[in-house]
Amino acid sequence: MIPTNSRTRRRLLPLALLFPIALLAPAGLAQPVTTAPAAATQPVAGAGNEQAIAAELQQNIGKMRELLGGIDGLIDPAKRAKIAPDIVPVLKRLIANFDELVAAQPMAKEQAAGAKQQFLVFLAVFGDTDANNQLKQMAESKDPCAAKARS
Repeated sequence: MIPTNSRTRRRLLPLALLFPIALLAPAGLAQPVTTAPAAATQPVAGAGNEQAIAAELQQNIGKMRELLGGIDGLIDPAKRAKIAPDIVPVLKRLIANFDELVAAQPMAKEQAAGAKQQFLVFLAVFGDTDANNQLKQMAESKDPCAAKARS
């Protein structure tokens, strides 16, 4: 188990709750992404790793917002088709970021699960077959944790 302190928890747990706001905020408010998202790395114990995960998560959310260009990126079928090849890898990296966050900060598991489910929905909207299959399995599951996803 990775030792954590309450300051780290207070800083990282709200990230999972803030991403819907990041999606719906006007794209003009996003700061431009100046570097490409870092490749997934093996988690390393310690608060420094949690900070790196949080930074990569924020960077990937910025990239997603940039690609979406506003709510039209989700609701306009032509725009969805155009940006799907670029946004699907970013959404998958975001899910991986939340997995890394949970590995580094187990207290974030519940919040991260909700965020991951929402990103799975976005992946399905952009035509990702694996995400669609995962959501279907979650909906059909008798597992209480998966049942939460249905509500």
